[in-house]
Amino acid sequence: MATIAEAPTSAVQRERQFFLFMALAVASTIVGGFGIRLVLGVTNFADEPWWVHVHAISFMAWTGFYVLQNVLVVRGDFERHRQLGRIGALYAIWVCLVGYVLTAQSLATGRSPPFFEPSYFLAQNWLFVTFFAALTYGAIALRNRPDWHRRLMLCATLVVGLPGFARWIILLAPPPDALKHLITFAIFFIPAILFDIFTRGRIHPAYLVGGGAIVFLEGAAINLLSSFPPFAVLAERIAG
Repeated sequence: MATIAEAPTSAVQRERQFFLFMALAVASTIVGGFGIRLVLGVTNFADEPWWVHVHAISFMAWTGFYVLQNVLVVRGDFERHRQLGRIGALYAIWVCLVGYVLTAQSLATGRSPPFFEPSYFLAQNWLFVTFFAALTYGAIALRNRPDWHRRLMLCATLVVGLPGFARWIILLAPPPDALKHLITFAIFFIPAILFDIFTRGRIHPAYLVGGGAIVFLEGAAINLLSSFPPFAVLAERIAG
């Protein structure tokens, strides 16, 4: 996730600081979503199988990496940001592999949430990973355009953070559905849009791409894939 250095104007620095604030807000919500279940005794990480820990560590590490990259940008340490960006591009592949494989493992071992049909659970999680990959590598491709890069990276991290957000939703009003996910997404997305309106006078087109992708994901893509007969058969076979 390497970017070129921008001119150090007050407006540019203010934008960098805003995206660091957003990264911290997203990371805190994700960590809190999983942590509160531990505090309330809903889950006990110590009793989980090893692959659950691999999944948790892999995705939490990405969240921490995203925060670190924003810290480096605010500090103006672009050389280290570029170096870590190359590692991040490879690590994103690992995150995707973990997401695909261990979602199927969860389904096969009966560890998927009981309020989800197998096909919906599989479609939801596989599409989360797919959209995360598309937005992340879109951001990497546009790393020389920092305005696009940082906005697409925010959208990608929001996608991969949706399961963490869902932990809050489940506590408040189980079970989660697409509308509740979109409302949670909007809590982060609306401030980002308003920041652009106040500082740029318009919504950046990157949000039309990233936000549109997330709305399509939750509003149509998951239902379309989960109801596709061959995919539903695949999910049932995995579930055993």
